[in-house]
Order: sequence, then structure tokens, then C-alpha cells
Amino acid sequence: MTDIVIVGCGFIGSTLAKFFSEKFKVTTMDVIPQPESLKDCQIPHKVIDIRNNELLKKEIGIPKLIIFNIYMKFQTKVISR
Repeated sequence: MTDIVIVGCGFIGSTLAKFFSEKFKVTTMDVIPQPESLKDCQIPHKVIDIRNNELLKKEIGIPKLIIFNIYMKFQTKVISR
């Protein structure tokens, strides 16, 4: 069973995965394949679209910790009078 799931494998997510994998069972998830920097670490990786809630719940399971390390661009609409 996975202790920590890290969603998002950019620079920060990959660094966190390497760090935590020294003491915990870590799995990474992203919409892209696993970065080259993590392939030597033998960290399991799943390519998944995190916007699909049902699939995400199924794939994550019940870890001790989930780290969502993703960038989402939000638009702010300003209404003035």
C-alpha cells in the first residue's frame, strides 16, 4: 500500500517524491509520463487526468497523505461600476 501519493510531477513534485521515497512508499501521478529524474528512483507512476474524480479516487486508494502539487490557472473577473 502507498503511504504518500504526489499528484503533479514537475520540479517540486519530483523533488518531494525523491525526498519522501527514502522513508515511505510513494506513488506519483500526473497527466504526463514520469520525468526522467524519477525513473532511477523506482517510484511507481500513474498517468491520470486528475479532473476525473471517480478514476482519481480509484487510483489513489487510501494513502496516509496526498499532496496535490498542481498549477491551476484561475480567471478572476472584476466587475466595476
